[in-house]
Amino acid sequence: MIGLTLLLPACPSASADPLQTAGITTIGADVYPNPQKPVAGSQINWSRSLSTNLVSALPINEGVDANFYDAVTQQSYPALKLSGSPANALPPAWFTPAVSTNYPWAGPAVSNNDATAQTIQSPFQEAYYINNVTNGYSYAVLVQPLDTTTFGRIMDATGAAIITFYLNHVAGQATTTWRDINDGATNPPAPFHVNQWILLLCTVQQGLGVMYVNGTPVASATNVNLAESWSGQIGQLNYNTTGGNNPGSMMCNANFSSWWIWNNRVLTAQEAAQMYASPWAMFNSGAQKGFIKGTKVALGSSAVVSNVCFYSHAARGNLRLGLYDNNSPKNLLWQSGIITNTADGAWITAPIAAGTPASLVLTAGAYWLTWQMDTIYDVPSYTAGASGAGFELSQNFGSFPATLIGAQSTSENWSVFFNYIPPSAPTFAGLAFQPGGSLQLQLNGNTNVPYALQVSTNLTNWLPLNASGSLSNGLWLFSDTNSGASPGRFYRAVWP
Repeated sequence: MIGLTLLLPACPSASADPLQTAGITTIGADVYPNPQKPVAGSQINWSRSLSTNLVSALPINEGVDANFYDAVTQQSYPALKLSGSPANALPPAWFTPAVSTNYPWAGPAVSNNDATAQTIQSPFQEAYYINNVTNGYSYAVLVQPLDTTTFGRIMDATGAAIITFYLNHVAGQATTTWRDINDGATNPPAPFHVNQWILLLCTVQQGLGVMYVNGTPVASATNVNLAESWSGQIGQLNYNTTGGNNPGSMMCNANFSSWWIWNNRVLTAQEAAQMYASPWAMFNSGAQKGFIKGTKVALGSSAVVSNVCFYSHAARGNLRLGLYDNNSPKNLLWQSGIITNTADGAWITAPIAAGTPASLVLTAGAYWLTWQMDTIYDVPSYTAGASGAGFELSQNFGSFPATLIGAQSTSENWSVFFNYIPPSAPTFAGLAFQPGGSLQLQLNGNTNVPYALQVSTNLTNWLPLNASGSLSNGLWLFSDTNSGASPGRFYRAVWP
């Protein structure tokens, strides 16, 4: 007779283990680096410092038609063929600039190639924007000059031309107009390179005007008279106004992306640099809508996952959460349903049992916690990570794809993690001798966790049992074909 003893598993019972976490549990910020250009209809986030006293913000982002939405006034600017426009003027043509070092925002723009586009005109006069000035004002435009000869106004209004940029007032230069005490024009020059995007920004205050290009001061004047600079507000603000006073003269030959105007706000040099680093940071960012984004998670042991947690800075829109493996392509392991986001500055918890599949057991390794949302508001929580810490993939809000192909690597970390406990300890369910003398042992355990057996004759020295194993509905079957090699054996189960 062979003595057989079945022992408890070599690992402790899961019931004694506290809930553990894997992922990013740190609460980050709702300010994202170089946000994508905000989607059409995006509103201003007035909690942003650069939003203070903003009176016009026109992100060219519709991509169709010839109406342009001002996120501050919440009014549309139509494209009009004004008096003095070239006879063959056409509505502005939409295009998407290639992502480059000087246009990294992956958003649309309008083309004024050949200087024949119609004018984009605000429904408001200058006085709506610049009025009752006591401190000063600021204005900015994102533009790509296409030649060094065609003169035209980029932002313009009649009267004192208080919010005006010119291209090629002098060949190859951008400039603006400030006024001295005698109402004389001061035109600070800034050279530009053809076919490169530049952010022109000017600040006007008593005794000082400063022009910035790409966040760097390039020209200034100390004879600026504030009252004269904003007087004579009698015209409407236009983009792409005909140059000079001669009907039919050419418009500026340039592409155009956005403009901004601040009343009673003089941006500092630091703020001008911040503006260039993230031109649309004061918007409720549209960068997160229309994407699947993920953060890489390292799991050091097997895990029975109970829920996924996501930090929300604002109770807006709907959310979906998912989890992928680290294969190529990545394979979907679990996803939530649609979660209505009612969390304002709080964690959202999505139970695994409420998603698909209703249970999730993982082995040690790398995984990707993913999310997507359907709102333009700044909901997710961001912290800077190392290269390869995150990924993004364009997709409309909906079910996660079964596999992810073509995802772009990022350095984004998002405040998202999952809770888990170690898998339940396997239990011996039975044993029986099979024909031929082999011993079959049965264990109950998690279907996704590998189990093994060890054997000993003295309870001190344990050796792995080289036994083939199979799985059927959570029941593990092991066959020991060498069970008769010793008069007595002890068996124990081991698991990760």
